[in-house]
Amino acid sequence: MGIVLSVLTIIGKVLLVLLGILLALILLLLLVPFRYEIAGESTSGETHGEARVTWLLHFLSLSILFSKKKGEEKSVAKVFRVCGISLRELRQKKAEHKKAKRRKEKKKKLEKLRDRDPEEFEKLRREAKLRKEERAAERLRLEAEEKAREEEEKRALAEARSRKEKLVIHTRRQLRLFERLLRALVSLIHRAFWTAIDGIRFLSFLPLRITQAIGKIVSKIAGVCDTIAKWKYFIDDPRVRHALSLLWKRGRKILKAVRPRRVEGRVHFGFEDPSVTGELLALLSAFYPLYGGRIVLEPDFSGYVLEGTVFLSGRVCLGQVGWQVLMLLLSSDVRYTYRYVKELRGSKEADLSEENEIDMKEAS
Repeated sequence: MGIVLSVLTIIGKVLLVLLGILLALILLLLLVPFRYEIAGESTSGETHGEARVTWLLHFLSLSILFSKKKGEEKSVAKVFRVCGISLRELRQKKAEHKKAKRRKEKKKKLEKLRDRDPEEFEKLRREAKLRKEERAAERLRLEAEEKAREEEEKRALAEARSRKEKLVIHTRRQLRLFERLLRALVSLIHRAFWTAIDGIRFLSFLPLRITQAIGKIVSKIAGVCDTIAKWKYFIDDPRVRHALSLLWKRGRKILKAVRPRRVEGRVHFGFEDPSVTGELLALLSAFYPLYGGRIVLEPDFSGYVLEGTVFLSGRVCLGQVGWQVLMLLLSSDVRYTYRYVKELRGSKEADLSEENEIDMKEAS
């Protein structure tokens, strides 16, 4: 009995230690902020960018490198590091270490064999060298045969294609005139027939179409009025207003928590038309309080150009953002507003589906 209790005590202590480690990791994730940096540079024909996210004094880091040159495909590289050590480099070093270890063991075996039996060692070395030469000769022979076979297939395919093209051209020349005449005759008969049918159908259904058009206009007006009344009631609802104010308040705090703390850059831009460049510069000047002193704008009125550099950095605390989101989810007014909007969208989709069904029935 005492042994069972001691085993259970040890298991309980281990579980408590694991629970404590898990709780500490969760607290670290929530309280220690993630820091991010984004840098980009664009010149004539080349674009380079880098995004980096670090956590816990660079204990974990993820870098994404982007590069694109004119006339080439874009390249994206991802590097994940733990304590500054790249996992990809670590795997490569491990593979190289295993390869070097196998080579060293093979070399030791050969040295032992040379010391023990020199004749057998020389024999094995000659056989290995001979096998290597045979493999190289066989590889060259196979490559030559593959190349000759590909050339022969290309030549036969080109000859067959040439014969086929000549035959097709000759046949087309004979059938082209007859085909044109036949198409013109069939098209003329088809147009005349369906024009008569459409005229008869239009005249027969004209009164019904007028009545249906008037009914649709009346129903759409009634639907618009009903929608306006629903949204007016929605906006005037005090719970909805409180939910919107709460969304605005919490949303501002979330944006404040994730916004960049440092922004620097230079943008050199211009268009073919100098007036367009001036209009864009005037538009950007209205937002000068947001970027003034941090981003330098260099307009160019001589031609089209778009280049520059940008750098921004900041931090995100998951605990702070998660708390704001949790407060929104726990608010009964926010949930009420979400359900109300969902019902409005559902009723609108149902009305649209009914109209589509009516249109399909009328068309049939």
